[in-house]
Amino acid sequence: MATLPTGPWLAPKRLNLGNCGQRPKQIVLSLNIYNALVSYVMIAVIKKAIRQIYHWIVQHEHTTVALVAIVAAGIFGFVKLADEVSEGDSKKFDELILLAMREPDNLADPIGPEWVEEMARDITALGSVIVLSIVTSVTVGYLWLTKQHWVALFVMGAIVSGMLISIGLKTTFDRPRPDLVPHATQIYTKSFPSGHSAMSAMVCSSEVNAWSTAAAKV
Repeated sequence: MATLPTGPWLAPKRLNLGNCGQRPKQIVLSLNIYNALVSYVMIAVIKKAIRQIYHWIVQHEHTTVALVAIVAAGIFGFVKLADEVSEGDSKKFDELILLAMREPDNLADPIGPEWVEEMARDITALGSVIVLSIVTSVTVGYLWLTKQHWVALFVMGAIVSGMLISIGLKTTFDRPRPDLVPHATQIYTKSFPSGHSAMSAMVCSSEVNAWSTAAAKV
């Protein structure tokens, strides 16, 4: 009759679970320490940025006053224009400009030779979503590869916030595009404020600042 092999190596072994209860506590403690360090670093960075801004303002009082005046004038002008648009007072002016740029006997044909029409179309395309997206992607990619992560995040944050503000304003005013003349392209958004103008200004200002910062660090 065959017998089953026996030996100490076949004896059941007990797992030592004595320290398992302490591991979750150690993990929680490590996470708390990590979060505290991250918070400390972020607070230090914010304080340093605020001090730098404050010192710059103190050292450039006249420039600061001029910038504040320009921003205030821009906000005031936009508010007045938005008020005129909301009340419909700008409709006659819009119609006058649109009709003046078209042939009287054929409103589908802009004035001027064909090469002017082609040039105007190409210039307008520079402010399109696809062109601005390509320029932004190249800029952010370069900044990220050159280890300038904060500048890359600044560019992305500025452009995304500008886009959201533009969409929010268009939704708020809800002004349809005039249908006096045929549209040369597909229209998906409202007419005010101009997305081309807003996004082009946002992309150009933020990326010129980013490239100048990148060039200074090279």
